[in-house]
Amino acid sequence: MTSHSSLAGHTGDAYVDALHLVVIPEAGNRAGAVQTGEVHSASNIAFQHVPLLEQLGLTLLSPHIPGMTESLIFNRETAIGQDDAVRQAIQHAINSEELIRTVWGPSWTPRTAVLSESTPGWADFSDLLTFDEGRANAILDEAGWLRGEDGFRSRDGQRLSVRIIPRAGQRLSVRIIMSSPASDQLVKQQLAAVGIDYNIERLDSATSTARVQAGEYDIYKWQMTRADPAILNAVWNSNRTSQGVARSPASELDDLLLVQESAIDTAARAAAAADVQRYLIENALVVPLVDRAWTYAIHPSGHGLRLDGETKLVFFDVFTDR
Repeated sequence: MTSHSSLAGHTGDAYVDALHLVVIPEAGNRAGAVQTGEVHSASNIAFQHVPLLEQLGLTLLSPHIPGMTESLIFNRETAIGQDDAVRQAIQHAINSEELIRTVWGPSWTPRTAVLSESTPGWADFSDLLTFDEGRANAILDEAGWLRGEDGFRSRDGQRLSVRIIPRAGQRLSVRIIMSSPASDQLVKQQLAAVGIDYNIERLDSATSTARVQAGEYDIYKWQMTRADPAILNAVWNSNRTSQGVARSPASELDDLLLVQESAIDTAARAAAAADVQRYLIENALVVPLVDRAWTYAIHPSGHGLRLDGETKLVFFDVFTDR
């Protein structure tokens, strides 16, 4: 392979003739394989293994992933998605710092916006994304969602039960990072604390796709890697794309998205993206969970591995000692 790309660190042919990719699902085995040099690099290193690998002299890369943060996206066509009190309560019931501390580790950071901090158009809305369990309870009480003996809420005989479909990843690595059972269980506990029954439905890819196309979910749990705020338009524009999982009705949000997508000047586009995010957060149309990072470990015998603007691996310059 010969490259003329600006991503390449040298001209001419790649240094290696082939790449050998190995799928190692278990986190401890991935760390062990790169620690011993069985593999030259490994991705999705769990934070518990980082200190030892650093101590042993491996290189660790932990970039924040640009795009939409890991989020709960409301389906605006369901009763839950149309209930402002429920959406607002869920937003304030999420303890992002607890998710970082308990599940994801220090390379991840608490939520600040719909877009990650490494994305053009990011703006800091952490003051609107506070964890406030008392406020969440008060919002639901005022809206008539009252607790039963089992601790969960109901109104007019209807239990406050929310159906969640996480995106069915096409790659194992996507499923590992997007659908962590530990993360899902902690979110379930946080929402149960305010009386919301959070039901994650784990489906195979075909069933998930069919259910999403039919709109049979209250929340779609998703993240998207993009070094551009265009993902906001794809998800929330009422002229729905295949990624329009919010199933948004026509509203003033469309006008904000039009300004964003029409802006040519970089600063103007960033300001427009900030306006879109403020609208989404103030109206609790999406609940960001955490700002994602992805950790790569590189053995001392591997060299030249770099990341592009979307934190994807660039192999053109890699070479090894053996």
